[in-house]
Amino acid sequence: MRLALPLLVALAAPAGAGEGGHAHADAPAGLEIGHGWMAATDGDDGRAFVRLRNETGGALVLTGLEVEGIAGAEAALVAPRIDGGAGVLPLTPFVLDAGVELEMAPEGPHVALTGIGPRAEGGEIDLVLLFEGLGAVEARVAVEGADAESASHAGHDH
Repeated sequence: MRLALPLLVALAAPAGAGEGGHAHADAPAGLEIGHGWMAATDGDDGRAFVRLRNETGGALVLTGLEVEGIAGAEAALVAPRIDGGAGVLPLTPFVLDAGVELEMAPEGPHVALTGIGPRAEGGEIDLVLLFEGLGAVEARVAVEGADAESASHAGHDH
């Protein structure tokens, strides 16, 4: 089942903070993390897109995100406002129920990246997804062309 944006926003809770000093882990059995991607950028900010699917048999709670290896960089799960207002809505903590897939997309929920500096096509960024009870799970994000609207490796899962 795919999660529609209105349902996604209804499940969202107020913004939460991640915890530093964590050990990284591989995704647990049943948590699928699809190929992450972002468009190249000349500025300091960008947007990343990752597919998450929860087949663990229980709900997972995403409590925050971090960018690894880029001092001062920040990441947050957000979605465009559905009321027509400017800006985005924070979506963490975010509950990903069992059997649910979150497909991040340019016109939908995505990871807002700030302070990442210019990123050229062919590069990568490592995101750290912080899950309640699971800790830190890594997700690699490939930098696509500046006009990219989807990943060039569609269907490629990690």
